Order: sequence, then structure tokens, then C-alpha cells
Amino acid sequence: MEKERPNRRNAPTQGGYSSPPCYAHEWDTDRSDDAPLSAAETAQLLAALATAERDLAEIAGAYLEDGMPESVAGTLRALHDAALRHSGLLLAAAGAHELRYPSRELDKALTFPDPRKRLEFLAHRCCCTAQQIRDTLPHITHAETVAALETTYAQHLLRITEIESLLARQAI
Repeated sequence: MEKERPNRRNAPTQGGYSSPPCYAHEWDTDRSDDAPLSAAETAQLLAALATAERDLAEIAGAYLEDGMPESVAGTLRALHDAALRHSGLLLAAAGAHELRYPSRELDKALTFPDPRKRLEFLAHRCCCTAQQIRDTLPHITHAETVAALETTYAQHLLRITEIESLLARQAI
């Protein structure tokens, strides 16, 4: 018998899930009715994605301060700046003024002393957020929100490509 997938309708009330940037699996994107997300669900999603963006910016900034090799510094600076911009964009689309979710990602990110592992961690975080955006876009109906999510999704694909290129070239 197949195990039931967690989703927002049957999720436990506490514990058991990963941190905000990598919780794409917690959103039920296999909605049989293809119904759009409600305004409340959309706002919740956007606030969580804004948190993920803020976390990416904090991680990239911490990695820069911690002395990552110059060969990756430009990519980290670009990731940091773009993530901060997109966090604000998503918060504005959600109609929120501040983030509601606490960050636990920075502590986790700093456990990797190896620069290569740090970049792999960033790429993974970008992939998780991009997957969540891609899977929920069909359920968003508000045009400005769709535009904000599509812009953020494209930026994530660019970040992933840049990081993978650095890893492939063994720039670190």
C-alpha cells in the first residue's frame, strides 16, 4: 500500500517537515480539481517564498563574509542581491510588510566548512524553491502574482546554472 503524501490538508500540526526553503513537498500540487489557490493560501505561499529568498541572501552574505574563494564571490554577490530583491517583491505581492517565518537555514548552511559543499547547499536550496514555484504557478490566478513568481523562478534557474557551472569548472 502506498504511503499517503503530506500536503497542506493532512499535514501534522507540529514537527516533521523541513525548513521553509525546502518544503515544496508540503504543498499539494497534484490537486485533482485544478482549483486555484485561495487568496489566503496564495499569501501564505508568497510569505514562505519570501522567507526562502531572505534565507538565500543571508547564506550568500555569510559565505562571502566567511572568505569564500574570489572565483565564486561574484556569483554569491549576485545571488545575495537578487534574493533580497525577490524577497521584497514576493512580500509586496503577498501584501505583507514583514516575514512571519523564523530562519533556521543560516545555522545549517554554516555547518559546511568546505566551499564546494556550501555551493552544493545553495544550489539545493535554489532547486527546492524553484520546484515549489513551478508546481504552484498553475494554481495562481492573480496576474501580478504570477509575474512576480515567474521572475523569481527565472532567477532561480539562472542561479542554479551559475552554481552548477562553478562546480563543473571546479572553480573552487
